[in-house]
Amino acid sequence: MWWYEGSGWMGWIVTGLVTVAVLLVLVVAGLTALRAVDRRAQRDSGPSGPSRTSEQLLDDRFARGEIDEVEYERRRDLLRSAR
Repeated sequence: MWWYEGSGWMGWIVTGLVTVAVLLVLVVAGLTALRAVDRRAQRDSGPSGPSRTSEQLLDDRFARGEIDEVEYERRRDLLRSAR
């Protein structure tokens, strides 16, 4: 029974450690939530966002090997003639 004598120095240490642990869990949970939101925002805007031009997308496809040189030049010429 610690009613009149208090919990002593050991109680203060345990209380302090529990407080630090709870705060650490809250900070880690908050940072994890912020990272998840940031990743979702980056994924939604992504590299194919509105700032990418059609020619840049075509260049990327050619660089990845999705289309050959003949197809690349044909599509690039078509894009340039549409302007």
